[in-house]
Amino acid sequence: MRHTKNGEKANKVSTFSYIDLHCHILPGLDDGAATMEEALKMAAVARQDGVEVIVATPHVFDEDYRHANEKIPALVASLQQALDSNGMAVRL
Repeated sequence: MRHTKNGEKANKVSTFSYIDLHCHILPGLDDGAATMEEALKMAAVARQDGVEVIVATPHVFDEDYRHANEKIPALVASLQQALDSNGMAVRL
């Protein structure tokens, strides 16, 4: 969360553009976002910090997540649709 010099919350989106190259944002897949709502909140915070592109990097080699690869394309499409529907200028 960004804050002004006097400690108040700032609502201004960063003037810089960033790419988040490592984010566990796909909902319900690994130890990242548990729900779509949580994933959208994560994206909103990232966008406030100037992130325009998020590279979803779920765990895929750990034994606990061995079936993750099968779910990734559908989760990316679903989350991108939710981002677009909510007017969030973030691309996965």
